[in-house]
Amino acid sequence: MKTKNSLLLIILLIILSCPTYAQWVILDSINYPISNISTSGGKLFICTTTNGVYISTDSGYTMHSSNNGLTNLNTRIIQTKDSLSVLGTNNAIYKSTDYGTTWILANNGLPLNLNSNVEDIIFKGDSILIATFGNGIYCSLNYCETWFPLNNGFSDLQRSCLFYNGNRLFTGTTNSGSGIYVSDDNGSNWVPKNNGVPMMWADPTKYVDITSFTMVGQTIFASTLGGDILSTENNGESWDILNCPNTYSWLMISSNNSLLTGHDGAGVCRSDDLGITWNYKNEGLDAYWYKDIRTFCTFGSYIYAGGYLGVYPGDYSGKIFRRPISELITGMPTEKARISTLVYPNPISNQSRIIVPTLHCDNYTLEIFNELGHCVKKLNGFDVNKLELRSKEFIPGLYFLRITTIGNESFWGKFIVD
Repeated sequence: MKTKNSLLLIILLIILSCPTYAQWVILDSINYPISNISTSGGKLFICTTTNGVYISTDSGYTMHSSNNGLTNLNTRIIQTKDSLSVLGTNNAIYKSTDYGTTWILANNGLPLNLNSNVEDIIFKGDSILIATFGNGIYCSLNYCETWFPLNNGFSDLQRSCLFYNGNRLFTGTTNSGSGIYVSDDNGSNWVPKNNGVPMMWADPTKYVDITSFTMVGQTIFASTLGGDILSTENNGESWDILNCPNTYSWLMISSNNSLLTGHDGAGVCRSDDLGITWNYKNEGLDAYWYKDIRTFCTFGSYIYAGGYLGVYPGDYSGKIFRRPISELITGMPTEKARISTLVYPNPISNQSRIIVPTLHCDNYTLEIFNELGHCVKKLNGFDVNKLELRSKEFIPGLYFLRITTIGNESFWGKFIVD
């Protein structure tokens, strides 16, 4: 009996000594610097700066190289739409229509060279736009068969990132100091929009480098190298500075109301209140002396992170980690100013009303989100005091609503559907 009890005690001690807290978990390490992670067709695509593209078909547990057709293995970014994958390297564009099994050079019209990295790719309607470091922005309207430039208005051609909100395009700059540009005519003409953008501390005549854009609700965010996180609530007309624990951010993504930033040597930060407060989320990464996060990707129920991570000084090998989305992303969208809004009766019937006593005009935007933060209904230009919520329009569950005024003031409420 004494031996049995001792064995049970040993097993219990082993269980208690195992980590039970949430953390990033390392996957099959590629050990090459990682520049981008993307997904398409049930696969994970991993770009490395020295050894081309890797693909995983088992959620990252194992990875294999997939470089058939590539003559340049300094891969920078992959974006996909339906069966078309577009790959940018440090001097070329490739495309694949078989989910990365084979790659075809697609450089017709591009003056790319060894000093012109492809930094970003976006799909906008039938257009594909790329941002290059050295040759500006190019567009294709025929699935990468030919490209033409969209550089009118730029003071330099060192583009770093692309983003769009409605009909407005955004692009950022690195190394040149020209900051943020926007276009309201699909890229035909660009104008600078740097009101509030900070200057470089080392050169006060230049704006900080802009590395990425993302959006939560009506607020657009920009990550920077050395200028904290920027936000705008007027579609880029002016920018506010949000203090993040680390001011050097390579990228930022959003999911529901949460913001995740990947930092130069400092790992991952998260904000759930539109950038007002931030917390490091480096559980599982703390063993690494160097935590340079360059890319995020959501796939299934996980968020994947990759970059340059070193176990000891001088080690800049590439590693990929993943973590359950539920540990990083919260469900309810939030705003800087939250004012309670009443829905009555609640749980809702087919004649429930939204009651906001301080609102009296009829030019509001209503958004309704489910528990995962997905917008399931949106109305523009309605009279809030005449709107009825009907239970038959929703599946059972908890919902959140946001009413936005023309002055961008937000009112929040929640309701239940039985």
